[in-house]
Amino acid sequence: MFYSERYRIIQPLLKNSKETKYLVFDEMDKCKKVISENIGKFESGGDIEQLSGIEHTGLPKITDYFEVNECCCIVQEYIEGESLKNYVERRGVLDLYEALDIFIKLLYIVKFLHDIKPISIIHGSIHHDNVILIEDNVYLTDYGIKEEKKNPYQAPEAILGIKKSKQQDIYSLGMLLNFMITGGFKKPGYSQKSLTGTDSLIARCTNANFNNRFEDTGILITECERLARNLTKDSSQPMSKLIAVNGCHDAVFELAQSLGKALSENVLIIDADILQPSFEPDSYILNDNLQSMMDRTDKGEDINKALKKAKISSKVYIIPSVIRIEGYENITFTSFYNLLIRLAEDFKVIFIKCSDFIYDSLTVNTYIISDQIVYIMSDPLNDMLLFNEISRYLCERHDIDNRRFNAFIYKKRIKNIVTAGIKENLYGEYLGYINSRSRGYAKDLTGITDKIRRKL
Repeated sequence: MFYSERYRIIQPLLKNSKETKYLVFDEMDKCKKVISENIGKFESGGDIEQLSGIEHTGLPKITDYFEVNECCCIVQEYIEGESLKNYVERRGVLDLYEALDIFIKLLYIVKFLHDIKPISIIHGSIHHDNVILIEDNVYLTDYGIKEEKKNPYQAPEAILGIKKSKQQDIYSLGMLLNFMITGGFKKPGYSQKSLTGTDSLIARCTNANFNNRFEDTGILITECERLARNLTKDSSQPMSKLIAVNGCHDAVFELAQSLGKALSENVLIIDADILQPSFEPDSYILNDNLQSMMDRTDKGEDINKALKKAKISSKVYIIPSVIRIEGYENITFTSFYNLLIRLAEDFKVIFIKCSDFIYDSLTVNTYIISDQIVYIMSDPLNDMLLFNEISRYLCERHDIDNRRFNAFIYKKRIKNIVTAGIKENLYGEYLGYINSRSRGYAKDLTGITDKIRRKL
């Protein structure tokens, strides 16, 4: 059957120099479909056979493809619903709960495409017209077959003609979430004095440097689901800011002390560095060790009243590290989580002094302070659930590559190696350089403390 006989054109949907798209009626299947005519050789990150085999409830299935007059014609199911653009224009900007609900459903669709083997499918044209809503269902159309003109959803490198990547889709996704909650395309930037968890997520998705965006949609899903969980919480639940730190113990104390003064708040340091615990009792007034505090918490004892300041004139409290390795996987971090819930009642800021296994495991925003890595977590109580993965990691690495562990703890004559290791997994904003031997150390410390304070 000829093209014109089987597919009756209802109306044109799109026309540009590379593609024409029609809404048609399929006389054989007796339903509406969409035909895209692409001039020249078909390119999509994979061949047409791969695309035609894709089946997902959130994607229109390709039902037919053929060539006509040197054009590649692709026939898809027609998803007859309301575009996200029309939905937002009709309803107004969405509340965060609804926006995240739509966004997470969309993320799972994009993750499905990115996870296809042997060649990932990069959508390359995610925007508000290509997201269709039908009741509670979300659909993504035009995967991999539409070359889009310059638009606010395009990543900077896409405009420059750089090969499509997952990070380009992640940029578009970030802009889409921003559109849902603001109705526009002005994205948040790290230069702002304060960013919410959602703003921070959008800013990371839409970072101009694609290396600083989320690695993949799986990590992005984890972060969005955490944000969604937070929205359902009782707002009266005590919350604090958790900052996980790599670096020498004295530097951690100085940073905590500087931040405590800037905030006029008490600051707690929990030494969770079980490989190299070294807050010395000769230098600091120490509380019961971490294992003892976890045991007391599990027994329901009151742990907050007896805490002592590390130094009389400071606002810093220290819980030193002693953790039993036996039962590590099943007990330690569950108890750690419960301990944090209790401590969050009395401390606005809690520093976790940790080894590099935490640095490798957490999927959170990261900030560099010279010989330290600082993780800013918007919700420590939920983020601590991620530590269950750390126990397995530590058991695998404990007797392997100790030089790397020591490098992240001491940072002595191997700075170049350390820096290289940091950059491989770095996410977030570079806050600056600080060196305890520099003449400007105090000034630099104050400056970076102020930057962190504005994030809290």
